[in-house]
Amino acid sequence: MDELQETVVAIVRASDRLLHAAAEKIGEVGLSEPQFNVLRILRGAGEPLPTSEVGRRMITRVPDITRLVDRLEKMGLVGRQRAPRGDRRKVLVEITA
Repeated sequence: MDELQETVVAIVRASDRLLHAAAEKIGEVGLSEPQFNVLRILRGAGEPLPTSEVGRRMITRVPDITRLVDRLEKMGLVGRQRAPRGDRRKVLVEITA
């Protein structure tokens, strides 16, 4: 194996270890990785976001962001509200205290 291949393999192995360790820590608090990602996005935004924007900012794509937000809302970790102006069909999501 040449030096480039060894470097790539080392990076992939390190990445796998880090992802595994992160998944374990996230799981300890009863969250899935996508749920944690939603909370991370909302905390970083500092304001309510449309669910479509949350979906666009996800690290890994999830097929049903609405269902993911539903679960977080049932856990009391996020809240929903209708957009104050414009399209009343737009739902904004915000992280709770």
